[in-house]
Amino acid sequence: MPDIGDVIAYAAGPSATAAMAATGLIYSVALRGVLLRLPQLLQPHRSLLLLDSEFGGSLRRCKGFPEDNWELLPAPPAGSAGHYEGAAAGLLGDFLYVCGGECISEGLTASIRAFNIACSAWEPRPPMPTARADCAVAAVGKRLYVVGGGRCFLGGGALEDVAAVESYDPSIGIWQILASMPTARSFWCTSAAATSRKLYVLGGCSVATAQAFECYDAHTCEWESLPPLPTARIGCSLVAAVARLFAIGGNVSPEEAVSTTEIFDPCLGQWEQVAAMPTARRSSAVVASLGMIYVMGGYQMMREQTCVVECFDSRCRTWEVLPSLPSVLNRGFAAIVRP
Repeated sequence: MPDIGDVIAYAAGPSATAAMAATGLIYSVALRGVLLRLPQLLQPHRSLLLLDSEFGGSLRRCKGFPEDNWELLPAPPAGSAGHYEGAAAGLLGDFLYVCGGECISEGLTASIRAFNIACSAWEPRPPMPTARADCAVAAVGKRLYVVGGGRCFLGGGALEDVAAVESYDPSIGIWQILASMPTARSFWCTSAAATSRKLYVLGGCSVATAQAFECYDAHTCEWESLPPLPTARIGCSLVAAVARLFAIGGNVSPEEAVSTTEIFDPCLGQWEQVAAMPTARRSSAVVASLGMIYVMGGYQMMREQTCVVECFDSRCRTWEVLPSLPSVLNRGFAAIVRP
């Protein structure tokens, strides 16, 4: 049986979303910096961490979540010319890592900003070998993996997808260059879900990558091409629960978001379409816990943000509409960790 329930992480470039199937605290990063109070998702007495990594880099934490007990934390360190946009976030152990990004005057960066959750302080880390923005980040075992990304500039120019894959071992502070992905991909459309052994990568910002689905085995250090996503779309959310992978939402054109929900079974190597999400959207924050998948916010149209929250029961395969967020949320990150 695959070990997808052991450690789960999701990332989607600047819209990184992560979840770990373990009891304890819940952290969420909203890359638009909106202060949110979510419906109760798990057991009480958890903390919610909110980060704006694109616009000002504000960081807040709610220790008594879901009670309104918010604390302002130090913002991520900025470059000499200002904050970086298009950064990706990932959680490993007690640290939140913000990777890459670009600044209008400085261009792309390879910098890594690590937030020590226990000490509420940012700490320096060695830069990754490849400077990039809009990559995907996920933790596999005791390593942090950064995959894909783009070499582009906010001022314009063609987007160049990269296939670079690198891992960081925090115990020795060293980066390792790994086998490149078969498919170069980037932008917020790229998403990844990781187990304690395997890293699954889905999507991209082009027609060629919209259905591309690949898996990296951290033990054998090899990539495998998997059956393509049945419904071509970009900006979908990928999350793991009950030994399966769930691809939720996305959009088929700038004007049309979809509510399609498809499940991949690693044992059978097959995709299956299930009940559609009530609200069509893309770039949503997603977290899975105890067999339940919570989809929060996102874009319904090109720039139309939403505050809708919906829950999918992965065992009964039914959706439930929950109370909406008090504010819109898009391109978010969420993770559940032990206290």
